[in-house]
Amino acid sequence: MHDLDHNPAAFARLGAEAQIYLRPSGFVDGPLMDPDACRRLAGGAVWFSAVHVIARTQAGRCASCLVPVPGISAFLEALPDPSACARSTSGDT
Repeated sequence: MHDLDHNPAAFARLGAEAQIYLRPSGFVDGPLMDPDACRRLAGGAVWFSAVHVIARTQAGRCASCLVPVPGISAFLEALPDPSACARSTSGDT
């Protein structure tokens, strides 16, 4: 696995068949300074401050990056459209 440095467009290199997984990371006691800097895990007493984004293909290729909670929405919205990935990797224009 390699770090994509918060670049959602780099996930397009894995192709349209890549599955995206989100895993909570950076566990903290709670929102001490900035309440928007972390989220509760399943509404419980455990909080996380980052999301490990993992992309994996059926062929075994994978990539990952760690995204802070405040940036996860923008990161996910910037991911390429799977149909656009299919066109770019198949050579169709």
